[in-house]
Amino acid sequence: MVSKRMQFALLISIFTLFGCASGNSATQTVNKTELLFTGDKKAIEHENMLSVMQLYHSVDENDRKEIAFLENMKPQNNESFVTNVRNADGELRSVSALKTLSEDVVSTVEKQKEAERKKREIEKKTKLARQAGIPSDENGLFPLYTTTYGVDCYGCNFNNGQGNTAMGVKLDINKGVLLPNGSWQPGIQYGKYYVIAADPGIPMCSVLKVYDHGLRGSGISPDKPFEAIVLDRGGAIRGTHVDLYIGSENSGAIQKVSNTSAKAQIIRLGGMKNGSCPL
Repeated sequence: MVSKRMQFALLISIFTLFGCASGNSATQTVNKTELLFTGDKKAIEHENMLSVMQLYHSVDENDRKEIAFLENMKPQNNESFVTNVRNADGELRSVSALKTLSEDVVSTVEKQKEAERKKREIEKKTKLARQAGIPSDENGLFPLYTTTYGVDCYGCNFNNGQGNTAMGVKLDINKGVLLPNGSWQPGIQYGKYYVIAADPGIPMCSVLKVYDHGLRGSGISPDKPFEAIVLDRGGAIRGTHVDLYIGSENSGAIQKVSNTSAKAQIIRLGGMKNGSCPL
């Protein structure tokens, strides 16, 4: 995050380049500002200068005193500022220089914010994997072994095309998956998530993002990750082995089409609310 001190430094840089802190030499103080009016009134529009002044008002009081002269730069009666000014070295600079620098500053700040956001996301995913007792790499990724199962699998509690997951979510070969609101969602998904059985160490309602899975079908593409929710358990499902629900055992709704080494991240650990898993 850019500190107020950095904001102040950026502000001074902008106004120095633009010529607001100018004079005959770089050693002169800002109080000896010399503007070169050209008579052209199409330069800085009112709202653009006010946005810069808003940044000025966000800095510390002591810093604000140092650039108090900028208060005199506010446009009056919605008038625009001049096109050209002289900088501290006496060079004539155009308003386009200010615009370019301002855009660069905004771009840099946005990139820094995005990098910080991604760092926090990675830290969160590695922490979730650790909480589930799963060793992961620095990005929170861990190897995943995937298999598939149907509601009519051997040993499953299946009757007249319908069964239940260990979480108590009803699955129906014809109707689909029963949602918390009591409606049936056609297909094999629970909201936007695919249904999986996972190790008991991964709490019910946890959500995994699966990469490099090599699977295709029912909206899953081998070149894109998909998200799956833990709604079931299985006697042979241990460690980082997950069983992906595909409707009927012989439906072929999802098939392995390429040999890849699947990986996954935990993006939500648990999350049960009022006895059900939020969508």
